[in-house]
This record gives sequence, structure tokens and C-alpha cells, in this order.
Amino acid sequence: FTAKCSRNEAYELTLTWTDPTDDFKSNDLDLLLVAGHHDGTLCAGVDVFLDFEDDEACGALFSEDDSTDYYYDVPNIAEESATLTTLADGTKYQDYTYAVIVYNNVLYNPSEGRPMLTVKYNGVVKQTLAIPRYVAGGPNLNYAGAGPPGLFRNYYFFGCFRPQLGFVDTRGAGFHDSTVDSGGATDTVVLNGLGIFSAGLCQATLRMASGYGFNPHKQSGSGDESYQLQGDPQCAGSYTTLTDAWRRIEYGVKSPSLHCDTTGSSSKFTNLVAGWYRFSFPSAPYAKIPTTAPLKQYVGDDRQSCGTYGVSWMEDTLPDIGQAPKDVTIYFAYVTRYPKHSSRPAKIVACRAGEETMYLYYLSPVPGCAHAYCAL
Repeated sequence: FTAKCSRNEAYELTLTWTDPTDDFKSNDLDLLLVAGHHDGTLCAGVDVFLDFEDDEACGALFSEDDSTDYYYDVPNIAEESATLTTLADGTKYQDYTYAVIVYNNVLYNPSEGRPMLTVKYNGVVKQTLAIPRYVAGGPNLNYAGAGPPGLFRNYYFFGCFRPQLGFVDTRGAGFHDSTVDSGGATDTVVLNGLGIFSAGLCQATLRMASGYGFNPHKQSGSGDESYQLQGDPQCAGSYTTLTDAWRRIEYGVKSPSLHCDTTGSSSKFTNLVAGWYRFSFPSAPYAKIPTTAPLKQYVGDDRQSCGTYGVSWMEDTLPDIGQAPKDVTIYFAYVTRYPKHSSRPAKIVACRAGEETMYLYYLSPVPGCAHAYCAL
């Protein structure tokens, strides 16, 4: 596609997935957006929803259609995205709230193929969401029989992207059915008679007091009303992903540079501010601050753990998914007053990311230099 944006600031919603089966049939998902004004009315000129066929409209710029085949495609991965920005026609994403929906035909269950939705702002990852995985014969997901006889529901509603928040609000998320034609859409109900293609849905879900994450109920295709797959609301909130290579702990490997997680004019200062953070590296996408102190031989001025003198660690257990953010103390190990040279209060919350557990940390600037937050 050809970008026609008039400003650089942009959010990007990216859907990625694989083909789960070597059956010579491709897995073709579609990323759909329902662009509603904040008063609940539909974006002008749109029949029901936006997708790759619209290319650009209502502040959204779509990538091309994509699919993947287990046998033919290497790597076996597909991607579709929508960039939310200001378009040449003057429409801008700040004027809309977008219901974010994934569609698949009945060839595969939409929870197969590990679909993931990533929200980025100016290239920085702010949120990652996964569709609850399908378990053959399982009682708690989008099983055959949840929708029409013998079929599963082929739409998944991630929630509503709210530009004033900068992330997808997952209240009401779940599996759904819909019949879309020139007269509109007939959907299973999410809330107050509104389906996934109702322009007023995102306005209505603002009144839901709780229920972030996947919300199984008789309309969302779970078949098991007692099952809950949801983390603390912070898991759907905004955070910053720390990807600096120097933050990756490798005991016994000297880091070439020195850094300090506080403010200052020198290049060694990261100017980290208080907020929620996640650690992610190519070799450890769900990295976490260690729960044991580094050996004394690996801390100090020779930086044998990561790119700082005082290395972060915590002497506490990690929380489970669904628990509220846990108050912890982050210590910094250095050769003097080892292993607790200094400390900072922090919080940690566990979130589901596909089959993995992702930890978010509420961190604040370190008490001195050179200390920094590192993970493994």
C-alpha cells in the first residue's frame, strides 16, 4: 500500500499468525476495524467495517491481505496491520474508537495458529494480546458446537482501541458469530443488545465496571461459564518495552558500555521515568528480573553481568496470572554492601502472552549511578 499520512505520530495494530496444520491449505485471517465516533455513530462512508479492501479510511491505513501455508511458506507466518494516523483526506485516528476484530472462515478455529495482536506507538511496543488457544475436545475455549451445530465461532473480538488511552481496552473480548451483508450485520450480543459490528459497542463497554481480558459467557463461545482467562487490568494497560541489548544479563560476559537508569546529560544516563515496563530480547522475549542475586564476581566496575555496575535483582516470588500487582523491592548488587548496595520499591504483575507468562514491572529511577535494571 502507499502511505498518505500528513504526520509522523501513529499507532500500528499488527496481527500475526501461523498455519497450524500441514494439510496443503492456507490459514487466512483478516484484521477488521469498526470505526465509531466517540458519540457511538459509525464513521461516514463505511458500510460496516474496515479491512485491507478499504486500504485507507477513517484514520486507518491498512496493509495488504496476507495468509500463510504450513507446507509452502518459510517462515510459516502471516501479518496484517492497520496504521492509525492522520490521512490525506483529513480523517485522524483521535476522532474514533476502533473495535478490533479477527475473522477466519470455518476452515480453522480462529484460536488456532497462535494469533497475536501487537500495539505499537511510533514503533515502540505498547501492548501484546493473544487469542485464547484452542484445545481439541477442551471444555473452555471456542470448541465445535459453540456456534451453529458442529461449527465454532469464527470471529474474535479483541476489544476497543481507545486513542485517548493508547491501548486496546479488552472489556467484552470473546468469540462471536456474525452475518454481514449489504443491510448491515447480525451478531451475537456482547452487551446491551450490541454485537461486535455495532458502532455503539465501544461506547457501551466503557460502562463495564470489570472483566478485562477474555470473558467467557454464553454469547462468547466458551461453553463453560466458570472458566476465566484474564489477567489484572494492568495487563491491558500501556507500558514501555525495554529492548536494549546491554540490559540482557549474561553472567561472566563483559558489557562494552556503562549505563545508569536515572536522569542526566551524559550518554550513560537513560533518563528512565517512573512507569510500567517489560523486558524483551531476541533470545528472551519474556525476560524478567532475576529472583536471586548475581555472584559477587559478576558485579562491579568490570560489568560482568550487564551494562551497569549495580545489577538489579529481587528476593521475592513472582506473582501468578490474575493476581493484582505485587509490591516488591528491587535490589542492586555491587561489590560494596553486597548484595544489597541500594534498593528501589517496585511492582510486578503477571500477564498471559499466548502460552507464555509476561511480567510487567513498575519501575522508578535508580538511587545512584551506576545502577540499572537488567533482566534475563
